[in-house]
Amino acid sequence: MTRLARRGPVFFVEEPEYVPNSQPRLKESCVARELIILTPQFPTRESLGALELQRNLVARKLQQLEGGAPVMWFYTPMATQFIDTSASAAVVYDCMDELSAFMGAPAHFANVRRGFLQ
Repeated sequence: MTRLARRGPVFFVEEPEYVPNSQPRLKESCVARELIILTPQFPTRESLGALELQRNLVARKLQQLEGGAPVMWFYTPMATQFIDTSASAAVVYDCMDELSAFMGAPAHFANVRRGFLQ
């Protein structure tokens, strides 16, 4: 990620955090020059319209960029539900083995075969 960030902005998009008594927001953490972690934050897991809100939070961040489209980097295919990647220069999906075995993975991930959802 840091090597790719030498050429322009790279956003590592994390899954949401739940912060009680908070307002929905997009937390930004700068790891290195041009390498930024984006973490959607919500008051509860059941936040009304969370997917659409995540989409809007990240889209607004991308609209603020100057100097070109970023590379979007994901470790989870669930991110495609809340990220519009059409404004990115590239999308990296860093695939992990046995994603269905991770805590909190959607039940339908048990049907994953060779990297494709069945």
